[in-house]
Amino acid sequence: MPMPLIIVPDQAALAAAAATSILALLRQKPDAVLGLATGKTLEPVFAALVASGVSFARARIVHLDEMLGLEADDQRWFGCDLRRQFLAPLGIPAAHLRMLDGRAPDPEAECAAHEAHIIALGGLDLQVLGIGRNAHIGINEPGSAFDSRTRVVAFAEITRSGMVAQFADRPVPTHGMTLGIGTILAARQILLLANGANKAEAVRAAVAGPVGPACPATALRAHANVQVIVDRAAA
Repeated sequence: MPMPLIIVPDQAALAAAAATSILALLRQKPDAVLGLATGKTLEPVFAALVASGVSFARARIVHLDEMLGLEADDQRWFGCDLRRQFLAPLGIPAAHLRMLDGRAPDPEAECAAHEAHIIALGGLDLQVLGIGRNAHIGINEPGSAFDSRTRVVAFAEITRSGMVAQFADRPVPTHGMTLGIGTILAARQILLLANGANKAEAVRAAVAGPVGPACPATALRAHANVQVIVDRAAA
């Protein structure tokens, strides 16, 4: 089925529209289970949510993806961004969030525990996603099965190339952990966000290209409640 596409003028308008959608769910269901991505597209969205003054005290937060192989005190963990930009300013209780631990001694067991946690919560009410230049969602790179669950994955080279500037002092991580496409599709609502001209081809492929594992985001077209918000450059 076609994905509803909302085109806004710029990143500020995208952040406002995304925040409005998330807050509408939270007002309806204060204890909603929210799956959250991180990244540059999400930074202004988190800022808008914090500025709204709406309480997230009863919400449950689930982390979308994480890198493997960094030092414990490295501030480049995806989870560090989520804590700094969103969780800490809102004072969300530690008991209300489940982060993927990239330092876990057994990453496969950590993925299984993350998946089990989502099931125990009754599933995700909303999964918020960005999109990669190769149309990956989470770290579900091209070739990912549409029924995949939370697991360890290898970053595609195009994804790693976009991380080089962050890792001038060490090699770019090669692997991470991510909610699988099947886990994402089980969410009751999905919000996909994209901004910038470098995401335009990925957006086109996601909403109008052939459906299949070569373009992971096309899996979202099978979902009954997905919303896509993009700025004019990404459209």
